[in-house]
Amino acid sequence: MWEFQTEDSKIGWDKIFNKNNEISKSFMDKYGSNGNQFYGQIHNLGSIVSKPLLDNGILYFSSMNGKLYAIE
Repeated sequence: MWEFQTEDSKIGWDKIFNKNNEISKSFMDKYGSNGNQFYGQIHNLGSIVSKPLLDNGILYFSSMNGKLYAIE
């Protein structure tokens, strides 16, 4: 099984999640009442929701931050 964390996630993870990988209270206080902003901030981390494609040893997939990844 593979695990991949986007660069945006590495940079922004601590703004949303606490040390237990739970959504932080400060994030909930700021965005909890606005569903669009709440999920928008999480998707900006680069959530991977696409089905990957493997072609000639390269794995392609896209993320919610609008980027396309190719991993060999």
